[in-house]
Amino acid sequence: MAEYKNQHYVPQFYLRAFSFDGGKNTALFNFKQNKIIPSSNIDGQCAEDYFYGKDPKPEKALGAAVEAPASKVIGKIISSSTVPKTFTEDCAVLFAFTLFQHGRTLYASEEGAEFFRAAIEPHIKRMALESGELTADEINAVEIGLERPANLTLATSAQMLPLILDLRIKLLINQTSQDFITSDHPVAKMNQYFLGAFGGGVAGWAAKGLQVFLPLSPKHTVMMYDDKIYRVGARKSDIVPIVNESDVNALNTLQLLNAHQNVYFLDSRQGPHISKLFENCRNRRNKDKVGTRFFDTADDSGAPLKGQQTYRQNLDFRELLSFCKVQTAKKQIPPEDRGYGLRQPELVSAHKKFLETVDVGRYKEEEWIKFLDDMKSSKS
Repeated sequence: MAEYKNQHYVPQFYLRAFSFDGGKNTALFNFKQNKIIPSSNIDGQCAEDYFYGKDPKPEKALGAAVEAPASKVIGKIISSSTVPKTFTEDCAVLFAFTLFQHGRTLYASEEGAEFFRAAIEPHIKRMALESGELTADEINAVEIGLERPANLTLATSAQMLPLILDLRIKLLINQTSQDFITSDHPVAKMNQYFLGAFGGGVAGWAAKGLQVFLPLSPKHTVMMYDDKIYRVGARKSDIVPIVNESDVNALNTLQLLNAHQNVYFLDSRQGPHISKLFENCRNRRNKDKVGTRFFDTADDSGAPLKGQQTYRQNLDFRELLSFCKVQTAKKQIPPEDRGYGLRQPELVSAHKKFLETVDVGRYKEEEWIKFLDDMKSSKS
């Protein structure tokens, strides 16, 4: 089992695309030390001892079911400068890798632990108090937490695939002299259309206006987005040439905002420029990974509605992307009237019912399509 002690949360095959010596080393910039490290061994990056636990099964499963197929698909994207066609197996592999990669990092683990403390722990303690079996002092003396938060965020990621298959995929090809960078938390989610127009989190996987960015190499970044809100590049092309260094700087700033502690890049000579970008956005990095908002409003019938929402913090991304525009009709809607919500409410509702049937053993997690077919049959 010792060979599974050092467990990676960003796979080595992925970081090798940002290596300057064939896959052994990469340059990095560390936030805590505010230091450029020209050469660092990839084997030691984005790894923790027993990150998923001492049972090697999660690490093995990620390698076989996620990393192995993804390395082939991502390799093809980089070598051919094309993206998989919608609803193909390669497309599903890319979506799955994106979901798992977002949910498996140290940042995601810490975020999951914060979310548990803010949203779940108070409910557990309140129920314990209402039971009458423990006093308030006894309850408060107990520390409640998750032993392996990464395993919970991974499990959540595995369930999200049906909800993101509608996102449009485009490949951003960097034609400038500045390289794309990546990080120890490389999948960056944001929502330019609703940022500032809604008081809570706006970058959920099923949200209207979602944008997702994943650098694949110094010259390739995959963008997944809600094409009912945004127009990205030429309408009929899946390829978007990036010719402005301002766009590269903006996408690299997005990685600096989203990363945990390190960003990685091919050429150490780019280090001073990256350091300068970091100084420009340092104060916009989230200090807390989770936020809470309290609301006092009314439901559709006019009845009072009070409560609180705990959400993942939005990235404070203020840069402009010249290749991504809000569609004219959507842009004309004032921010306060934009109606933040789900891209496909009916699909989300069906997915919730599916997960409930999985919990009681009527379906397996991989039987989403069978569940949909059975629903159609029951309505016909």
